[in-house]
Amino acid sequence: ELKKDPHFGQPKNVLQPWGKYTELMTMICKSYRDMSDYSVIFTCLNAVEKDGLEKFESFNLQGSSIKNSIKAWYDLVLFYKVHKDEEGTHRMLVTDTAESPLAKDRSGKLEAYEKADLSVIINKIIKE
Repeated sequence: ELKKDPHFGQPKNVLQPWGKYTELMTMICKSYRDMSDYSVIFTCLNAVEKDGLEKFESFNLQGSSIKNSIKAWYDLVLFYKVHKDEEGTHRMLVTDTAESPLAKDRSGKLEAYEKADLSVIINKIIKE
C-alpha cells in the first residue's frame, strides 16, 4: 500500500516508505506480543544472505531494521531444522544461538535441540 501512495513515489521521498513500513511492522509485532490473554506464535521463513564473501542466515522479511530487531522482541525464537543421521530423519527446533543465529531461549529451560512439538516446549517452559 505504501508503494501506491503518490507522496512516497516522489524522488525526494524515496526512503520514507521504509520508515513508515518499519513503524507499522513494529507496532503490529509488539501488539501481538503484548496480548496478555494469549500465547502468540509467529512463523517466518529464513533466508540466506551474503555480506561480502560471508553467507549468513536471516529472517525472510523486508527491511533491515525489522530483521535486526524482531528477535529481541520475543522470549522464544525457534529455528526449524531437519537433521539426518544413521537412525533416519528427525525434525528439530533449535533453541540455542550457538546452533543458529536465529534462535533464542530466554526461559533457559530448553535443550539446544528440541523435538518439533510445540506442546512439549510449552510444557517445559511453564513447568514449575
